[in-house]
Amino acid sequence: EQFDYVALGHIHRPEVIINQTGRIRYSGSPLAYSKAEAGQIKSLPIFEIKEKGSFDLITVALQPLHALKHIKALLGDILKGNIRAKQDDYIYFELMDEYFPYGSIPEIIQKYPNYMSILPLQYKVNKEQNIAVSHLKEVDPLMIIEQWYKLVSTRDLSDQQKDWIKKIWLKEDDE
Repeated sequence: EQFDYVALGHIHRPEVIINQTGRIRYSGSPLAYSKAEAGQIKSLPIFEIKEKGSFDLITVALQPLHALKHIKALLGDILKGNIRAKQDDYIYFELMDEYFPYGSIPEIIQKYPNYMSILPLQYKVNKEQNIAVSHLKEVDPLMIIEQWYKLVSTRDLSDQQKDWIKKIWLKEDDE
């Protein structure tokens, strides 16, 4: 109560604390940093402290160069641009596809270079593509890696990738 104004630390959105006068407050962050902040209007409080116990407050809305968006969509809609976002927006994608198409991440990155993250809304394993093994020690590690890579990328390993895996697995020298 003895202070004319109290500026508190960092909270992502502006908040007035405890009293009704607005003299104890968090200013909020100047930019949105997390998907929970998507759509928030950021601002800058400007105070003029007058006589004891009196101040004027002006809140200036801040307009970022790039909007931050949290978008739930199907991969096809994202790649076709059928979403409510600009190409240079900062975007947290949640994919609604039944299977997470890892192999499409480079296409998403190319279309939306400022993406923040790409996560599946739901994650299911394609059980038809899983291999049933009773003793993993008897299974060729390359076969497991090949099948996993095909599952997550929808592509086959190249011969060069297979060679790299064999060299790493067998700890062979590159000579």
